[in-house]
Amino acid sequence: MTYEKNAIEIIDHRLSGSQHIELIVYYTPHKTSS
Repeated sequence: MTYEKNAIEIIDHRLSGSQHIELIVYYTPHKTSS
């Protein structure tokens, strides 16, 4: 759950579009795997 929260925070700061999607993709698998 920590990963998802961190990812959301980073996205809020970046708000790039493609970059924010990449972060979610990286954090999403971690949460599911855990």
